[in-house]
Amino acid sequence: MRLFGLALGLATLCACAGGSDSDWFLFNSETDVIDVEVTDSSEAGEAVTIDLHSTTGAVLIGSAVLDPGSGPVGTEHSLIVDVGDAWQEDVGRVAVSADSGDRGVELFELRQDSADHGVWVLTLTSSGVEGEARTDQLTVRLFQEQLVPEPIDTAASQ
Repeated sequence: MRLFGLALGLATLCACAGGSDSDWFLFNSETDVIDVEVTDSSEAGEAVTIDLHSTTGAVLIGSAVLDPGSGPVGTEHSLIVDVGDAWQEDVGRVAVSADSGDRGVELFELRQDSADHGVWVLTLTSSGVEGEARTDQLTVRLFQEQLVPEPIDTAASQ
């Protein structure tokens, strides 16, 4: 069974521009993680907010909010990532890796807001067996596009 499914028919959106002429590099720390409690209680928990840091962890570059931060199987969670103004142009793709241990890891792409390019959103629904309790981890991943120069064909210029 999957850890999370996209709610309300939201399609997984890939903001991947380019293709073979670009590569994506991680822009934030690999430790930018939200722990999500899937509970056997019928009540949803408070929102959870984390800071997002540069790859070295030295610079605060944004935040992520998961609301609610916990709940039973079937809970819809809203994930909002807010990239700081200074780095909005650097971040061209945002994804979340959902790790539920034995259930595996899934990667979901967030959708960029049309009016504020620093805001990225996704709705996730926790899945599993009724009454199940576990802790899942959502790793927020910000990516920067790096253009790969095309090789120069020296034979054609001779």
